[in-house]
Amino acid sequence: MPEKKQKKSAVLLDGNDLTNRPKENELEISIFGPGYGECVLLHIGRNNWIVVDSCVFPGDNYPTPLLYLDKMNINYNAVKAIIATHWHDDHIKGISNIFSACKNAEFICSDALKNQEFLELVETYGNCVIAEDSGVKEFHEILKVMIERSEKDKINYTPKFAVADRHIWKSIFKDNNGDNITTNLYSLSPSDAAILSAKLEIMKCLPVQNEHPRSIPAISPNHASVALWLSFNDINILLGSDLEEKGNPNKGWSVIINSKTRPNGKAILYKVAHHGSINAYHPKIWEKMLTDNPIAILTPFSKGKKLPTIEGIQKICSKTSNAFITGNPFSKKKFKRHHLVEKTLKETTGKIKMITPSYGHVRIRIKSKNKYSIELFGNATTLCNIK
Repeated sequence: MPEKKQKKSAVLLDGNDLTNRPKENELEISIFGPGYGECVLLHIGRNNWIVVDSCVFPGDNYPTPLLYLDKMNINYNAVKAIIATHWHDDHIKGISNIFSACKNAEFICSDALKNQEFLELVETYGNCVIAEDSGVKEFHEILKVMIERSEKDKINYTPKFAVADRHIWKSIFKDNNGDNITTNLYSLSPSDAAILSAKLEIMKCLPVQNEHPRSIPAISPNHASVALWLSFNDINILLGSDLEEKGNPNKGWSVIINSKTRPNGKAILYKVAHHGSINAYHPKIWEKMLTDNPIAILTPFSKGKKLPTIEGIQKICSKTSNAFITGNPFSKKKFKRHHLVEKTLKETTGKIKMITPSYGHVRIRIKSKNKYSIELFGNATTLCNIK
């Protein structure tokens, strides 16, 4: 198990609110971000947890979801599955530490990564300095742990691969009242066409013979990301990951919306895809897959163009008044420096911008479709108040 945290978390947080565990028959959805990465942590009943992606908050040296479980004094063996929705480093920072610590957890990732080219990419860049903070590095560490466990336990541990309309997790138990609690988790993507495209793009990332490794570009548009549908008895939630939409009927959200084999029902909560970007917006997600005025949650993105944009916020808020974000993408942090330092900075660099916006934690605990609580921690805020 990796070394425990060395200091108090920057955001996970003062007070007693975070020490209270969810009830055994209560669904919890916690979203953390942005920090370095984005993470959704799910309590699916009776102290069973699923981790979707990962993040590390500034000032911490340990993945945020594990810090949160520490707050509630929950053993890491309670984590039953760890899902990497895609291999971009802005979503899975620290996920290898989570997998190493959570010894009972299955590892699930996109079927687009089930190919020799991606394994070659991991092998090529896994020990490379240029990939030190990359998603490829995280996968390299996870595969190392799998190999070590396979040799120790004499069992061939491998990832489980997510593809469109695949049932990837199920649990059933009786609560203290004797009522059945059934949880089903489905992957809604990637589609067959998206998997093929992703494999071709991964091939382009491999260095040619005798070429030095270079930085690994993010594949765009992101059609190979794993969108998820979770049913907790009659409660449905939709986790959009970073899945994008370009109007191609065989990829992205179009193929999910038109699928005849995806799970039935409508979701009362939506983790908005791709940080609320316009390139992940499809009006029929809201019309066909979500209830009226659903809970919407998301994290901001700050590298390059800030997300969500004002246009993105307006689109989300036209569909729901119940939207929450873990930090304001337009917030600016100011530091007080000695006047001589400020003078030197102006003369040499001109201007310094903070690349990380405010960050926080949105927690929703749901007992029934009409009975739930929403709590905001750190710099989390109501999305529709941002202008």
